[in-house]
This record gives sequence, C-alpha cells and structure tokens, in this order.
Amino acid sequence: MPIEPNVSYIADLNVTNPPATDPLSQVDEHLRLIKTAVKQSFPNISGAVTATQSVLNGLDGRVSALEGADSAAIANNSGTPSFASGITAGEIRNLIGLGSAQHAIFGEVQGSKVHIGAWELTESAGSLYFKYGNSNVNKVRIDSNGNIRTVGDVIAATSV
Repeated sequence: MPIEPNVSYIADLNVTNPPATDPLSQVDEHLRLIKTAVKQSFPNISGAVTATQSVLNGLDGRVSALEGADSAAIANNSGTPSFASGITAGEIRNLIGLGSAQHAIFGEVQGSKVHIGAWELTESAGSLYFKYGNSNVNKVRIDSNGNIRTVGDVIAATSV
C-alpha cells in the first residue's frame, strides 16, 4: 500500500495503516510520516511535558470559564473593576501569583474587611474605620463627608 497522502497532523493519520501486507521496505516511510505529524501537531514543544492527563483534559473547561463573559472573575463596570461574587481572597492571590501569603501587597480581604499588617480597615454605612492590632476599638473613623474622628490626640503635620 502506498504511504498515506496529505498527512500533516496527528488527526490525519489512519490508524489502520500500514496493513500487514505492506512491504518491509516502507517501514521507514511510515515512521517518518508519524514523526512529521507529531512534530507539526506540537511545533513548540522542545522539552518534557509533565502535565497529567487530568490537568490537560481540564484546561478546556477552565479556559472557557475564564473567557466567558458571564463568569469573569473581574468585571469592568464603566471603567471601575469589580470582583465577581463568590471569588475568594485565596483565588485572587493565586490568580496574580501571590500563592497562599496572608498579607501580601494588599493584605488579606475578609468580606468587608481588609488587613494590612496589624491594621484592619472596615467600611460600614458610608464610613471607613481603622483598627490597630488586636484591639476591638476603632482608632480612626472617616465619614462620607470627610469628617475624621480619632481615639487619642491628633498631631498635625505638614506632610505625610
């Protein structure tokens, strides 16, 4: 039997070829055909691929979920980015490559609270509250009108 015509990719190969009746002298041509199809199907693979079949098989669903407009992790509402409901701080950290660090860059987000180091920032009823350390006492409150209330003395400064 002649070598398969028009084979460029793995999908073009006929699994029933070569038949047992092909002469042994055509084995080298069949092997070159297979190698060509594999190399053209995976042109950018230059080393070992270590992903398991579960990882590779799951890529399609994960990519589709990320590309879907209804399931985007971060939405853009009139120029203001917002997180889709249900996304967790851990998922955001993994998405931007921070791993499992609890206080990295923006700190830890827990519902309406943000932790930056020992500080906790909370928003409630249009006011922003700052707590420090393990204290359950608000140290600073800034309301939506710009009024600032503090616990303790206020020290004025010319710059921050």
